[in-house]
Amino acid sequence: MKNFISWAIGEYGAGLLSSVLANTLDYGNIERSWNEPHRFYHGMNHLKKLIDLINSGGFEEETKKKLYLVAIFHDIVYDPYSQDNEEKSAEMYKNMVGDNFDQEIYDAILDTKDHTKRASNLLSQEFLDLDIHNLLYGSLKDMIEDTRLLTREYGAYDWATMKAGRIFFLENFVTHVLGINPESKINEYISWLKVYEPRIAVFAGTFFPFHKGHLDILQKAEKIFDKVIVACGVNPEKSDSTERRNYVETLKKILPNNQVEFFEGFLTDYIASKPYQVTVVKGLRNPSDFDAEKLQLRYMEDIDPNLNIVYIISDRKYEHISSSGVKMVKSIESHSKSKRDLTSKYLP
Repeated sequence: MKNFISWAIGEYGAGLLSSVLANTLDYGNIERSWNEPHRFYHGMNHLKKLIDLINSGGFEEETKKKLYLVAIFHDIVYDPYSQDNEEKSAEMYKNMVGDNFDQEIYDAILDTKDHTKRASNLLSQEFLDLDIHNLLYGSLKDMIEDTRLLTREYGAYDWATMKAGRIFFLENFVTHVLGINPESKINEYISWLKVYEPRIAVFAGTFFPFHKGHLDILQKAEKIFDKVIVACGVNPEKSDSTERRNYVETLKKILPNNQVEFFEGFLTDYIASKPYQVTVVKGLRNPSDFDAEKLQLRYMEDIDPNLNIVYIISDRKYEHISSSGVKMVKSIESHSKSKRDLTSKYLP
């Protein structure tokens, strides 16, 4: 993907948008922020769409300049699980533009925290409508695609929780949306969302520790499914329950955008506890893994004959890596006189 500056110049020439960008103190930071890997919806494509809408909106030149800056900075700080993104974004705008600071733009950025509240100024109202363009004027297909991206972006939340929260927000937003555009598809979208079930997988294992081979399988699974839950089970032969519970908190930091959960007992019981359909994902490194997994599958089928399982083959470069092997290397390193650090080579 071209960087934002190159795209802006290519699409609109070295004109108004480029001159606005030139007045910011560090547009390299703009690039880095909007391209962060955890942004599935609130990423560069969202920003580019807003710029396109501003350019096609028939705004006067001075209003355009201000809307560009609101668009560029309104989500420049974005953590899906933080409550102060807008405040931090507004402060970054203030710090980056220096003497070009505009209170109207600053307030408009803050207003994006809650689209249901009264806008601080006319500029803010113009931008808030642009920011929810798909809810106002998009097709049902557009809204469904937004749901897919938001499901990935808020991956650490359980789907049932996220779905309920999304429906609650939309139902409280209907009057506002239909007041602007009575032809909006928002009610159709809510009806669809109430019955929608995404493709959800459970990637289960002991993951003690979680290594690059596990990450390889997880990333491949995420290309197949809408959401992948990482479920850490206890193998009594490998570790105790308390130790595993503590490691789950570490794993949540390694995988901040995945739902990471601990379970004891049968995997089939854990799956049955979910209020939605899931598919189990298992990784295969070699024929020995296949034989072991086949035996496990037979036992699980005895408990739940309707169990769905997908096997994913690891990349060749990871097929020798195992949690027990990583722990062995770490143990040898701790007693070695050399300062060699092989363990970090295997960990994400």
